[in-house]
Amino acid sequence: MYAEGDHTPVSRDKTDANVFGHVLDISTKEHLPYVTIQLKGTTVGTTTDATGHYFIKNLPVGRFAILVKYVGYKTVEQEVLLEKNKTI
Repeated sequence: MYAEGDHTPVSRDKTDANVFGHVLDISTKEHLPYVTIQLKGTTVGTTTDATGHYFIKNLPVGRFAILVKYVGYKTVEQEVLLEKNKTI
């Protein structure tokens, strides 16, 4: 099932291209829980856990922008190159 919108479904073939990290408040250096992490223009994403960490696995390969969204904060966009069998 797909909803109409500006997001493109992405083929989910196993690639073992993975992204992991954490999200911090730049002023306090505290980890932020439940932040939305999304591959821009796709339906692929996750949220940080209660400790501000995230892990997304088996992503499509290629250049993507990762969007980081959290209520009350400016949205951040980071360009990444996802490669087969690599974790960044």
